[in-house]
Amino acid sequence: MKQSDIPIYNDPDDFKTLGDTAKYPCSTQYMIYDAMISRYFLTVDKLEDYGITIYAGHNPKQLLEFIEELSDDLYGVIARLAPFNYEYSCWLIAQSRSLRFPRRYAARKEFEKALLFQAQYKMKNFDVRDFNGIDIDSNTSIYHKQLRKEFRHISPKSLDILQSLGLLFNGDVPGKCLINFKESM
Repeated sequence: MKQSDIPIYNDPDDFKTLGDTAKYPCSTQYMIYDAMISRYFLTVDKLEDYGITIYAGHNPKQLLEFIEELSDDLYGVIARLAPFNYEYSCWLIAQSRSLRFPRRYAARKEFEKALLFQAQYKMKNFDVRDFNGIDIDSNTSIYHKQLRKEFRHISPKSLDILQSLGLLFNGDVPGKCLINFKESM
């Protein structure tokens, strides 16, 4: 799939008009789909709508890096918790499919919300991956590999949403045959 094949919609007006005929993956003024790497990214407009302002000074690259990190964080959690179904989970996100949310628009908005929660969490908390593993107060070392294994850098609300979308499942569903999703990627 090429980037030129990705439709661009006005959210929510175009989705109300198109209903179930909207094509996925798609981009909007709030969330952009990059066909080259098969990922969604929030836009600066969406962050600002929720009061998340990144003071990057005169360096817009820092803002883009922050937006990329949000997406990397969530897709990375999916890759770590469900490595055997990672490509399938990416397809589910791209196609906005979920058993819990039969309407594709609702599933898309849930993933958008997970990215927003991650942005809010990242603004309020330090990223433990940036620490060197020393507790200065007690003058003892922290097992840094343990810190990196945990998901302290991920918003608990985002993890709940990923779980509810069925993106953290790493196995086979008995009696179900997964569709051939690679044809539509």
